[in-house]
Amino acid sequence: MINITGHTGLTGLLGSPVAHSVSPLMHNEAFRYLGLDYVYLCFDVTEETLPQAVEGLKACGIKGFNLTMPNKNKIVELLDELSPTAQLIGAVNTVRNDNGKLKGFNTDGYGFTQSARDAGCDVKGRTITVMGVGGAGMAICGQSALEGAKKIHVFARPTSRYWERAAAMAEKMSHMTECEMILHEMDDHTALKDALEESNLLINATSVGMVPDVTGTVIPDKTLFHPELTVADVVYEPRETRLLREAREAGCPTFNGMYMLLHQGVKAFHIWTGLDMPVELVREKYFKEYKNNASLSVDQSISKSSASRWLDLSKDNILNKKYPAILTASASQRGLNIAGSKIKAARLSHGSPFIYPSIICFVYFFSS
Repeated sequence: MINITGHTGLTGLLGSPVAHSVSPLMHNEAFRYLGLDYVYLCFDVTEETLPQAVEGLKACGIKGFNLTMPNKNKIVELLDELSPTAQLIGAVNTVRNDNGKLKGFNTDGYGFTQSARDAGCDVKGRTITVMGVGGAGMAICGQSALEGAKKIHVFARPTSRYWERAAAMAEKMSHMTECEMILHEMDDHTALKDALEESNLLINATSVGMVPDVTGTVIPDKTLFHPELTVADVVYEPRETRLLREAREAGCPTFNGMYMLLHQGVKAFHIWTGLDMPVELVREKYFKEYKNNASLSVDQSISKSSASRWLDLSKDNILNKKYPAILTASASQRGLNIAGSKIKAARLSHGSPFIYPSIICFVYFFSS
């Protein structure tokens, strides 16, 4: 347990939604292990409220913070200084407060390329297709180019407010690296087909497929997948998105955004503290379930790994309540064996059921 004192340094995450984030677990565990008087919290902040939130946190002396969707681009205009990588990418996911001066960094690209190596897919010399030109997409493109990617196809909507920035980045890349970056319209099916045919790696760098809209995918045509194509998704809730499930069914190696989260956090931790996060401890304690759940379907991933964390309810808290058992989806449809299990309805503190895509969300506790 972290002991909060009058000297405790504040760090945190600004985004929306953030309730599902693993970041507080990993950072607070690292602070505890290293004996640092820091705490990491989540703040639900939108682009509209970001300026006020940043000003308030700065006034309160926050040590540093992370940005997640949708704030990685908006934050740039609120900072005093950018690292060279953040300048190149035009997006920031990590901020350090240097005595009232806010400096922005981007550790997302590093996090992704490290997670790709964990999955056995080095970007060096590869042709890559990236879906999306937001903060995560540009970070992945920039870092991949710097690490020796051969060619990067990027797909986005011409109406995107980041289209021009992506075009400018493609121009920069041609001068700074030997990587060719080509920008395509998202609806150009022919260009997408050609790009995927020559690609070794496909990355969804958008929020499509993330909870609560788990039915979405950036590749609705499943015939575009081929076994030589590794498919990655920066989304990690659910553990296996529709994109990853359909790619896996087509014979593609796949991985989600869990280890990208881990590795970008490792780098952010060092930026704030100057110390190395105990990576293996954090990996074992909070990312082990990623390996266990890597092949779960969307429904299984949500029900088994997300419900208890989102509601933050312990077994004792649930079983001590006198709520009636509620089951609104059949066990066979959910793909779960609940024989001999105790099922209790999980309710929020105000007493109403937590509704999750038309299904009452409950926590399973399996008896031995």
